[in-house]
Formats: sequence, structure tokens, C-alpha cells
Amino acid sequence: KGEGTAVGGVHYERLNDILIPAGSLQGTTFFIPIDNGSYSGDRTCNITINSITGGVVESSGSGAQSLDLVIVEDETLSLSTNSSSIDEDSNGTITLTATLSAPATEPVTIQLGSSGSAADLNAFSSISDIVIPQGQSAATTTFSPTDNNFYDGDLAANIFINSVQGNSITAKDTQTVAVTFVEDDNPAVL
Repeated sequence: KGEGTAVGGVHYERLNDILIPAGSLQGTTFFIPIDNGSYSGDRTCNITINSITGGVVESSGSGAQSLDLVIVEDETLSLSTNSSSIDEDSNGTITLTATLSAPATEPVTIQLGSSGSAADLNAFSSISDIVIPQGQSAATTTFSPTDNNFYDGDLAANIFINSVQGNSITAKDTQTVAVTFVEDDNPAVL
């Protein structure tokens, strides 16, 4: 029998009994994952011997025999932006989009982080989490530049996926986008 976050008939085909023919020492069954077409994260399955019938009993020396398997998610998570630069004095916004390659089976919250000179100098507004609703595959958030009214040159920010909650999404899905905040002030003349 199988137990864990993977469900027989949903994430993998139901397991068949193993028949060990008389005179043989082993038999075989197949564990066949099912592509459910939705982003549900990696799933685990612990397969144990449920019962034994016939001429031999289960080994008493090591207890119940079991096998742990992981069905690795093949869907992807990506982060993109509608523009790679924006003027510092712009009244516009940058839109960030988080996209799953298949609809989410539960709400997915993507917390974003930032680094770079623009992040160090607070050259933009705070960035809200992106929440992809159940049944959807994408969602957005926006942020805007902050004009500091002095010359500090073009500033760069790397916006990245800091953490993800929901659908058992793991760090392997981390993505980064770069945005440049273009200086609008002139350098001081001495």
C-alpha cells in the first residue's frame, strides 16, 4: 500500500499486487506517476507491504519492508517583468508576473526580495507578494520608482523569488529579474 502526499489514482496509478511464482525469489509491480496537469509540487509516497498470503511470511528480522519514493514536479514557476528599465521621475509602474506552467491546485503566495544599488538606496516602493489563486496559473504585482531629487546615477535592482508557500513548491524554482532605474537629475557642478 502507498501512503504520503501522493495519492494513488491521482498522482500515480494504483499499485498492483506482486505475485512471486513458485520457485522464484522475486516478483515485480510498476510505480507509474500520473501527470495531473497542475502545479502541485513534489509528492512523496511510502510503499509498504500490506499483507502476505501464500507459503512464506514477511521477514521478522527487520520489521515491515517499505520503500520511499518522490514524484518530482515537472511543472515550472517563472518570474518576469514588463520592462527592464524605468525613469526615476516616472509616474509609471513596473509589473512583475509570476507564472506557473499549469494551474495551481491551491493558492500560491510568492514573496519577493531585492538586492542591488536601487534596493540599497530605496529607489522604489515596497513590492507586495504575488498570490496566484487556486485554478489560475499567473498573477501580478506592481511597484514604482521613488524620485530622490539628487544625482546618484542609474541604479540597478535584482528582484527575486525569496520564498513560495503553497503547492509544495521548492527553492529549485527561484527566478530573478533585473530592473534599472534611470537617473533624471544632473550631476552637481563644482
